[in-house]
Amino acid sequence: MFGIKYRFQDVSFTPPMLALLKRIEEVNWFKERESISNYTDFNLHIIKEKQEMLDYFSQRNYSYENSLTTLYYEINNQISLSLYNHNSSMRDNTWERLDKEIDKQIKSSKIDIDSINRFFNQKNKTNVNIRIETLLKFMFYELYYSCYFPNLSIFGLKVLPLLEKGYTIIGWDGFQKDEDIDTEDELHGEDYKIGKEDGKLVLWK
Repeated sequence: MFGIKYRFQDVSFTPPMLALLKRIEEVNWFKERESISNYTDFNLHIIKEKQEMLDYFSQRNYSYENSLTTLYYEINNQISLSLYNHNSSMRDNTWERLDKEIDKQIKSSKIDIDSINRFFNQKNKTNVNIRIETLLKFMFYELYYSCYFPNLSIFGLKVLPLLEKGYTIIGWDGFQKDEDIDTEDELHGEDYKIGKEDGKLVLWK
């Protein structure tokens, strides 16, 4: 444990993270959807009705338990809890600096978060925040910390192929209202991971 303590101080992008950045730059956002019949990481629920899609983008905080807001709240929890289970001081010492490094790398790349969000709204005649930046940050957190902890909870990296196929992540069917994962039992128990058995990842067609 002490042998890797000082390695946590380095929060620069690793070669795999730079490769991921390049891969994201090449995503053709919201293109004509391709087949995802071979996708197996999560069970999928594809939404085709616009109003139903808008419900998942609800800004009513956590009142709609399957919303995108709730999904990303849970994903942030699962990453944090996994890190605390393995090494709490590592997360405390690196999280904010890694967040700033991710911001810097995205800003200097060809990834234009505002343009991606605007394009979605123009194409679908909506006015929502699809929170692409949050999702991309999950990917970089996962890639960085999984180098130290191979069993780290993974979500963002598993859904990247869906973005590349033209789909949009809008929520999760399966959460129970008022049931949080941020409990003392979870902090000291098994790593929390959202998996296929927990419900369905919701996509916009």
